[in-house]
Amino acid sequence: MNGGRTSGSAASRSRTSIGSTPAHTCAECREEAEVVEREDVIEHLMNIAEQRGTETKFISTDFEKGEQLYDAFGGIAGILRYSTGV
Repeated sequence: MNGGRTSGSAASRSRTSIGSTPAHTCAECREEAEVVEREDVIEHLMNIAEQRGTETKFISTDFEKGEQLYDAFGGIAGILRYSTGV
């Protein structure tokens, strides 16, 4: 389920950019995709969390634990409420 967007395997990224958004070219028709709306990834994830009634916390890299989180997971992590079965 990708909301009508072309999947990563069906589209390739070119090195040119529109503003700060990388250009995307369709692998099938070779047409460049049009940028309709752009949203910050952190704001997007926070909106999803809010819609599901979850809590968002920020941990600063000014502290050792925050630096470890950033190094290990790229700065984004979550605590799950349910067992993943792994």
